[in-house]
Amino acid sequence: MIPGSNLLRTSGHLFERVALGTLLAALCSAAVSAQTLVFKAELTGTAVVPPVTTPAKGTAYFIADLAADTLTFNMTYDQLSSAETVAQIEGFAASGANGTMQFTLGPGKHKTGVWNYAAADEQSLLDGMSYVVIQSVNNPAGEIRGQIERIVAHRAFVADLDGAQQVPPVTTTATGTGVFWANTQTNVLNYLITYADLSSTETGAHFHGYAAAGTTAAQVFDLGVGFHKSGTWTYPQNSETNILNDLLSTDVHSTTNTTGEIRGQVLLKTTNAGTYCTAKANSQACTPAITFTGTPTLTTPDNFVINGSNVINQSMAALQWSPAPDNTPFMNGTQCIASQALATLGVASSAGNTAAVDCSGVPTFAFTHATMTSLGLVAGDVIFLQWWYRDAVQTDLTGFGSTDALVVTILP
Repeated sequence: MIPGSNLLRTSGHLFERVALGTLLAALCSAAVSAQTLVFKAELTGTAVVPPVTTPAKGTAYFIADLAADTLTFNMTYDQLSSAETVAQIEGFAASGANGTMQFTLGPGKHKTGVWNYAAADEQSLLDGMSYVVIQSVNNPAGEIRGQIERIVAHRAFVADLDGAQQVPPVTTTATGTGVFWANTQTNVLNYLITYADLSSTETGAHFHGYAAAGTTAAQVFDLGVGFHKSGTWTYPQNSETNILNDLLSTDVHSTTNTTGEIRGQVLLKTTNAGTYCTAKANSQACTPAITFTGTPTLTTPDNFVINGSNVINQSMAALQWSPAPDNTPFMNGTQCIASQALATLGVASSAGNTAAVDCSGVPTFAFTHATMTSLGLVAGDVIFLQWWYRDAVQTDLTGFGSTDALVVTILP
């Protein structure tokens, strides 16, 4: 699609991009394929307003499903100065300011559950305007607090630590929560880990790799001692594939359980880009797909490219984008990106074989730093993309083809 045009013409046929207002009127609401983002919170006394002096700390991770408006949480804290009285998610206020109660978390050092937030509050959540606060007898206004911040990184991981994952399993009341984020360009893995209720004194804590859950592996990094751990590990490049394939684990050893009392597999939860939604089978019985190479970063390297595969050859293809997802029937396929701000990012020939019609088309678009800047994108923005293309001999007579879709987080 040529910038400024709303038409695709091929083989004497006309594919008209439906006017935005008409499309909005035609679309019916539908469940969106799960779009998930990972958030983290480090709970400390210094984050409370006003600050509190306490040895207590905590770690929490949150997984937001933007389609279902849910926030699944896992958190662990320890060393509160007195008994917990209330724990809740509050909002909507930035760090250094106080909000009001939004969701009660329930008692205990280890908390898990799901918050069904109001759809109208989603942007405030994405903007980091929510936080966790743990109140105690000594500090009724809050002893520790952590802002719920979206992880903007190449990869995000989580770990739930318990005795059941040890090999062999250990009977213990100890639990832990870990959240991790990696820069796959610099090979740096950041970590936040908190455990509670170890049966005896900690003797060590490590990353182990590389083995699946239920099997053991060698120590690859020493995390040091202390119930709350934060830091970075620069991992070897040849270990990256194993880490991305969930073959890294973390554990905590104690004097009672010298080979490990609790363990958690470090599980990949989000990447900087991933696919969702359903492609429309084309006239040649192929399922087209959207793919990518490189990293969607605003700095070096400038190498993010969005491709298509199994597309009809020698057809015109338009890469559409929107700041929101969708999953709505459209021209006997699925519109995977929201209409409200839908726009054409680029147009390309699918190329491929020049003889008979087949599925050798591979449209390509270089999503450069200049393009990101021209769209006003900043680090942390999440966008959604889908290839639409001309399929002149489609049996449903729409002349329309579409891939699945790509969700992308813009990185610094």
